[in-house]
Amino acid sequence: MSFSGRNELVVALFQVEAETNKNRTNLRNEAFKKKNKLYSGNPNDIWKVDYMRNVSKLTIMIMLYAFYEFDGEFTKDELKMIKTYYKKHRYLIDQKDLAEIIDAAKSKMSIERFKRYMEEQDFKESIFLDAVKESYEISKKHKDYQLIVNNLEKKITI
Repeated sequence: MSFSGRNELVVALFQVEAETNKNRTNLRNEAFKKKNKLYSGNPNDIWKVDYMRNVSKLTIMIMLYAFYEFDGEFTKDELKMIKTYYKKHRYLIDQKDLAEIIDAAKSKMSIERFKRYMEEQDFKESIFLDAVKESYEISKKHKDYQLIVNNLEKKITI
């Protein structure tokens, strides 16, 4: 079954539940940072969180591009891959980032739009390459998506 309407995809993909207990959210956020070795008492280490947020955001964008390039629509399996990745990284992605992802999901993600997005966000090549690695991990059972990501990597890095 595929999702023909972009709005249906967006609603199904990013139904964010409002958490009423802010302390619980903060505790989860701290646990995530410690688990991923992002937590330190040094305020100068905030760049690690920003770097991982950018990698996570760009990974989702790469996967949206790959899914659209493959057959022009999103299937339930593709939606499940994105949702699984998003759930693991939801503590890094804030509401502004989520809005950008939703806008990308609503529109056709072409190579030109992807390049423009990277230029607007001023992403460096290292962030892109790390996002490509994560995209390979997400799509390791789907060689078609890996081929699309590989072609994207060649077009962007050349």
